[in-house]
Amino acid sequence: MVGGICGRNFGFISRSLSNGFVIGNQNVGGIAGYNYGEISLAVNLEKVFSKFNVGGIAGYNEKIVIRCANIADIFGESNVGGIIGANKGMQITEQLLKENAI
Repeated sequence: MVGGICGRNFGFISRSLSNGFVIGNQNVGGIAGYNYGEISLAVNLEKVFSKFNVGGIAGYNEKIVIRCANIADIFGESNVGGIIGANKGMQITEQLLKENAI
């Protein structure tokens, strides 16, 4: 689990910006690798690289992601998303993302 802000989020991340690049093997996100909490008003500008579960905001999501933006390229092999790679969460709303994930 690797993220630009944190590997695992159990709490609340808000009004955050991540810029640069993140590289990992699984559950990799521009903001959080694995989200068990809430992420809101976060922006990812960094390139994210992973094999599995890779997303601009969270690689794997189990809770809430609201009003986040991904403007960077996302690279992966399986479960690749501009906002979330793999979602088991309750809510993903009002997102802005770049048009392509690779």
